[in-house]
Amino acid sequence: VPSVVILMLVWEVRVQMTQLDDAATENVQWTLSQAEAEAADLEIALLEALADPQPSTLVNVRLRYDVLYSRISTITSASVLSDLRNSPSITQLLDDTFEFRNRWLPVVDGPDDALAAGLPEFREDARTVRDDLRRLALDGVNLFALQRDGRRSDVEQLLYTTAVAGVTLISVLAVLMVAIMRLAKQRSKEAQDNFENRERTETIIGTSLDAVVAVNGNNRVIEWNG
Repeated sequence: VPSVVILMLVWEVRVQMTQLDDAATENVQWTLSQAEAEAADLEIALLEALADPQPSTLVNVRLRYDVLYSRISTITSASVLSDLRNSPSITQLLDDTFEFRNRWLPVVDGPDDALAAGLPEFREDARTVRDDLRRLALDGVNLFALQRDGRRSDVEQLLYTTAVAGVTLISVLAVLMVAIMRLAKQRSKEAQDNFENRERTETIIGTSLDAVVAVNGNNRVIEWNG
């Protein structure tokens, strides 16, 4: 049983260490910070389009929007960001970001004149969502930092428990070994005593001048001299 417990604890430690993988955390932080950068790129494209609402600048607006749309979709669906999406303090920021994405989708996919007409309001919303994404990135970093600290504590506790279980197992094995050695020594002594008693009895019977007859509990003769 102790060995099974140790194996289970070792497996749990492995799971916890996997969750502490730096690469996964860095990928999350990069995704969040990149979303803010792409929102800034969209805002710049909108400013250029406001200054010169030509088809080429509108194409750039659509391109930057599509990139940001994809990034927001990643935040929406990526499993590694599930804890972030479930955090109450971040839910409103996410809702506002998703509302921005869905609100401007038909305008971006619509004709140029509709997009050009909505540029001023689009730009204001883009600035707001950029601020939301900045806060989302900072809150996300803080959230994952707290989670990592908690998981480190869990790993430390698991390692301690594993060490205690290992020491307990070794102690149990040592006690069993001592018990087995004592039992083996006792059996060996009993066998030696029986052998010596047998030798002594045979010597007495064999050297006796008188007739000696040994019977068992059923009065059957089992040994005699002569």
